[in-house]
Formats: sequence, structure tokens, C-alpha cells
Amino acid sequence: MLAQVRLEVLIGCEYECSNGHRFMASPATGPGRAMPHSASAAAVPLELLLASETPLTRPCAADGCGQCAQLQRLVVRTPDSAALLRLRPCVRFAPLVPPSRDEADARGAGSSHGRGAAGPPHGAGAPNTPAEGEHFFEASGSLLLPRDSLVSLRLPYVYADGSQVLLTLATAAELSNARKGVLLPHWLIT
Repeated sequence: MLAQVRLEVLIGCEYECSNGHRFMASPATGPGRAMPHSASAAAVPLELLLASETPLTRPCAADGCGQCAQLQRLVVRTPDSAALLRLRPCVRFAPLVPPSRDEADARGAGSSHGRGAAGPPHGAGAPNTPAEGEHFFEASGSLLLPRDSLVSLRLPYVYADGSQVLLTLATAAELSNARKGVLLPHWLIT
């Protein structure tokens, strides 16, 4: 009979706002809710913890700070075991949605042309095939993590597709200027 082995892998997402406040959050925390990392938090299976998208921006957790923070680092504490862990982050930006007619009128634009065109919803094709207006940033390969180590993967300060800036710490501070960006599920692979 095979015995089930339970390994402890600690993971966290480090966010930083434009005021320099930094905080750790769990990838399982839903969009718009900041939950600082807690060492006493109940253990959650890795597959469940990484089964949802992790937002690239969320409200700053610092008291009285009204800024949004941007995901800056993925932190992983690997176990001292023969089990191999690999990092393969993939970031997706949703298409820009044109402002509603009311928003355009309020800005004095008077037209329905927005800052970008809304594309069709993500299709049923390959999972990382971008729909119109979507942008993907993906590592060319996975990164094998050393055992019994603390690894910090630095994410970009600026996401751009060559013709336009999609996200910076400055645009994260003003959510109306930023596209919705997410770290796709299963960025840590066993």
C-alpha cells in the first residue's frame, strides 16, 4: 500500500503600491480584497490555492492608503524533498472596454469610441490563444526550483506590447487607466 506524503510549500504574492507600501497576499484571495499573508493560516492543497486567477492589482493593504498595488513578486518556499516544483507564470490582459455613452458624455467626448476596442469573449480554442484585444505574457519555459530554498520571482514593473503600455505602477494607481490583468492559474507546477 502506498503512503501519501504531505509536503509543505509556502507561497505568497508580494504587492506594492505607488506610495511604496508592500504586503504579502495569498493567491486565493479574490479580486479587490487584500488579505495579508498569515503564517497561521490553514493549509490549503496547492491545486486548490492556484486554481483561480490572481489579480495583478488590488487595493493597498496599508491603513489609510487609497492606492492600488501591483503584483511585484511571486515567493515560493520549496520543501526539502525529491518532489520537483516548477514556476511558469502566464499573465493575461483583457481587452479594453470602450466607456459607456454616459461616461463618454461626462468626459465631453460625445462619441462611443473608447481607448480601445472590445474583443469577443475568450473563445473555446487553445487556452492561451488570445481573443481580439487580449494580450499574453508567458515564460518561454518553466523554471525548475531548487529544493529546500526560498525563491522570489520578480515580475515586470511595466507590461507593454510594443505599441501601448498595458500596466505600470502608475496606471495601477488609477484603475480607470489600467486594463484588467491576471496571473493565470497553475503558475506553480508539481
